[in-house]
Amino acid sequence: MRLEEWFSIYRKLKLNKDMTKVIHGGVNLSELFLTKLLDLSDIEVTGSYDCSTNTLNSLKGSPHTVGNRFSCYKSGATSLVGGPHTVGGNFYCHESGITSLLGGPKTVHGYYYCQGNNLNNLEGAPHTVSQDFWCSDSNLTSLVGGPHTVGGSFYCRHNNKLTSLSGGPHTVNRDFDCIGNNLDSLEGIPKFIGGTFKISGNLKNKFPITYIRSLSDIIGKVVYYLKLEPH
Repeated sequence: MRLEEWFSIYRKLKLNKDMTKVIHGGVNLSELFLTKLLDLSDIEVTGSYDCSTNTLNSLKGSPHTVGNRFSCYKSGATSLVGGPHTVGGNFYCHESGITSLLGGPKTVHGYYYCQGNNLNNLEGAPHTVSQDFWCSDSNLTSLVGGPHTVGGSFYCRHNNKLTSLSGGPHTVNRDFDCIGNNLDSLEGIPKFIGGTFKISGNLKNKFPITYIRSLSDIIGKVVYYLKLEPH
């Protein structure tokens, strides 16, 4: 990290009356070939924090609270341990090589993107996500540990090891998308879906519309897709 970048960050550092530390604005540490983060673990960043596209060994040193977006996309870190506890905007850890969501933020007020990883389950995800939750293409065998309530849409498409929806969210306020999974059971389907329920067309005979609607209060349509949609 260049010295001028280090100084530009610490120039923003302020001390509140209660002696807590805060950086007003954002911190951009992306594409700096970092192997270790500056230690901001006792600091709140009011804007966005970006440490993506580096060669980090871990997220240790991340601020405990980020007021807007947090991104560790392709950061090199293979664990979320050491990352923020609270994210006020979107949380991006997609395509990062992580194998678990444990250690991730407990509160995310925006979108949660963890797709394109090598996850077995969703243990460690927040209980509630205010916007969309994306866990597609992650080699999931189970949705256990995922959010209970999703304020937007829930995407678990193209997890070819997923055979049921057990452990998935209870409430999804918009669409629920499980296209591209060869499901044996719809056990665990959300009790409420405020938008469209999307499922692979080859499962139409196994799970007809009347059966699906008997399991879930779906406000929108039930749609069978014969071809996989692009991401």
